[in-house]
Amino acid sequence: MAEGTVFVETVELAPEPPPSGPVQWIRENLAYSVSSTITTIVIGLVVFFGLRALIAWFLNPFRKWSAATANARLLMVQAYPDDQFIRVWISVGIVVVLAGLSAAAWRVAGKVSVGQVAKGLLSVGSGALVLALLAPGGLTGGRVIFGSVGLVIAGIGYMWKRARKSSVNEPVISTVALAGLALVLIGVFLWTVKLPVQEVFADGSKEVTNQLIARSTKLPWTVQLLVLAVSYLVGVAIRDSISSLRRILVGLWALSFPAILMVVMRAPDIEWDTVLSVDLPIFLAIGALVGVILYVIGAPDAGEWKYIVSAIWLVLAVLWVLFSWYLFDPASSSPFHFTSSAADVLKRLEFKFPLILGALFALAAPSFGGARAARLRYIGVWLGALVLLIMSFRLGAASSLLELSGTAFVGGLSLTFTLAIAAIVLSFPLGVLLALGRASTMPIVRMISTTYIELVRSVPLITWLYIGSNLLNLFLAGVVDIFSVVRAITAMTLFSAAYLAENVRGGLQSIPKGQYEAADAVGMSVVQKTVLITLPQALKAVIPALVGQVISLFKDTSLVSIIGLFDLLYIARNVIPGQSANIGSILELTVVAAAIYWIFTFTFSRSSMRLERRLGLGTR
Repeated sequence: MAEGTVFVETVELAPEPPPSGPVQWIRENLAYSVSSTITTIVIGLVVFFGLRALIAWFLNPFRKWSAATANARLLMVQAYPDDQFIRVWISVGIVVVLAGLSAAAWRVAGKVSVGQVAKGLLSVGSGALVLALLAPGGLTGGRVIFGSVGLVIAGIGYMWKRARKSSVNEPVISTVALAGLALVLIGVFLWTVKLPVQEVFADGSKEVTNQLIARSTKLPWTVQLLVLAVSYLVGVAIRDSISSLRRILVGLWALSFPAILMVVMRAPDIEWDTVLSVDLPIFLAIGALVGVILYVIGAPDAGEWKYIVSAIWLVLAVLWVLFSWYLFDPASSSPFHFTSSAADVLKRLEFKFPLILGALFALAAPSFGGARAARLRYIGVWLGALVLLIMSFRLGAASSLLELSGTAFVGGLSLTFTLAIAAIVLSFPLGVLLALGRASTMPIVRMISTTYIELVRSVPLITWLYIGSNLLNLFLAGVVDIFSVVRAITAMTLFSAAYLAENVRGGLQSIPKGQYEAADAVGMSVVQKTVLITLPQALKAVIPALVGQVISLFKDTSLVSIIGLFDLLYIARNVIPGQSANIGSILELTVVAAAIYWIFTFTFSRSSMRLERRLGLGTR
């Protein structure tokens, strides 16, 4: 080492952070070249003037938005009788109570940081300020409203953001508290916010006045908000003491829809004499007979004869439904013609369809039976299903106590929900059965399922609506008079089931062959293997496709106007614009209807995304 050498200790410094900030982001993403800069400027100008024109259209004082606010009831429930409108509020109350209890039972609560809330408030407030700045100069009132609201919201968000930075531990806020605050704000909104409403007087004069958005319904809606809060608190208090609360709520949700539709809203005039003289004896006779058969067939030591008996039973029951009119028609040449009162009972739907239901239960009894306790539980399920089936026929056959101006007791958004929910719920089991049938190894079952799917999918929904509206009553002529809503539900259910079957079949094909082999190795039956192994995996794999079909079916409910039903879109485009006070408002009402459709479809989509994340789809 040379004399005089000096050692200098070097310190390795951390690399400098890359430049950041809005200006740097713009340089890297929007103006990184001459062409990108020109493209950004052109697109920016197009967006600016487009938003400016759109805001001007929305805030134009000559827009007839009052046509929607003044006819909100017509859009929601059409012409439901005023003297029976309490039934609508009872129906809403049932849903509200179940929603509050379910939110508590499933512990739908979490925590969000103050930073997240502040970021959201800043985004909303900044958006309102941008709208105020983009609004044309002539719309002074609209600019002031948007600007003031945006400034207040952005100011609150900024203060929360500063408070978060000055805090050592970032505070969090319960989502329940935010939901409670939202309910309070909605209540204040109902009682304070006024919107322009055009009134037409007897002499033909018109006057636009500012009235409360819910001037006639603010009290009922406030009561519903309070009921929601109370039901949630009750659910929190009882969720730890009732272990089966979730299963009870699932059953109540399943029963709520037919109860609301057939009992609360329709107000049926039930003939109790017929219930006691016909329905009760049928229930006791068929319930006891099928219960004994299920107890025997469900025994673990029963032989292969149980499948043969169940299959023959199902075939004979279907033939009985299809051809019983020939056996009991006096004009027919059948040698088995009867004229006694017993024949009147035998040809009732309340008698024939329970036979098919009992055959289906018998086919599944070997898989869900077993020990004595399991068989007794299975018989209990059978009796409950039989009660629901007979009650459905009785309620459907009963006349309504409502004095209606049209042919249906639901209309508007309530009709849209009725058709969508019923078609989705009813088409799901039928579609699953069709998918399993098409994937079956039995040639007859596969051929029938394939023929049905291909036939239904080859014809538009409009055609099936016409068929359901015109031919269904002819098919069941003299047996039951099916009103128009049920005919539409039937057509949409049969149509949707064919598409759902193909989605489920795609999920079944994605299951590895080893899953089937493992189920066979442990001795599972075909039903057990399907219900417990393959079908859950198939449904999980096709959740995006199923949600897409739900969204499509919800929008397709607007087609029922061709068979004389007044859904939300038909009322918005044809009924309200036909009023003398609202002529020329078709564009505004179409926008309102589109916004309502978007709110619910967007909710479906976001819920599907949360479910996919919870199940880990696409990640493992």
